[in-house]
Amino acid sequence: MATIGAVIVLALAAATSLFGDALRTAMWQTHQAVTAWVADHRGLGMALFVLAMTVAKMSPVPLAAAMMVIGGYMFGTTLGGLLSALSATLSAAIVFTVGRPVFAGMVRHYLGPRFATVESEVARNAFNYILAVRLMPIIPAWFANLLPLAFPIPFRTMMAATAIGILPASFVFAGIGAGIATVAALPEATSTQALMRPELILPLVGLSLFSLMPMLVRRFILGRAAGRAAEERRD
Repeated sequence: MATIGAVIVLALAAATSLFGDALRTAMWQTHQAVTAWVADHRGLGMALFVLAMTVAKMSPVPLAAAMMVIGGYMFGTTLGGLLSALSATLSAAIVFTVGRPVFAGMVRHYLGPRFATVESEVARNAFNYILAVRLMPIIPAWFANLLPLAFPIPFRTMMAATAIGILPASFVFAGIGAGIATVAALPEATSTQALMRPELILPLVGLSLFSLMPMLVRRFILGRAAGRAAEERRD
């Protein structure tokens, strides 16, 4: 995650040095066109984004992160993040409802004799395990949607854990998009000074911190779930 943030800044800086005023003008004109369209078609833009984002979250093609950045660029950090989280929750609900009859058997077959042990463990701590999966930035959204299908997890539990777990990534990536939009709207656009503005740097710092999430998830969420499961077995 930290590498992605550094690549974004370096790519913008390199493009500035290579193309200079031409790139600056193109970014500014593109930003003005996008801003004007969103202002004139806000409801339609939000609906189309949610539709596209929902499909992206169900696709094995890695588009989700880029789509969350686009949402932040178009609608800002708060609204863009909320729309991304809504889309992720919708995609999870669709896959859970439609895919369970199809994929549940495949998961059971893949786990084989281990399924009984895993099933009871997940059933006892369903919310924590789904929340952990959603907080892990290294797990693709489409794979996270498939994981709960074979287990006896209530629909409400899956939805609640998904809605909460997807929020950090949604706001971090939307913040990056909003920061890019702020830079693009400036007269100096992609100059070095613009790239150092807090509107862009702070979301990238957030992205770097988000890369620590797997460690925190393993230590706190999964650690507590395992502890409770051990206590239940002793009782």
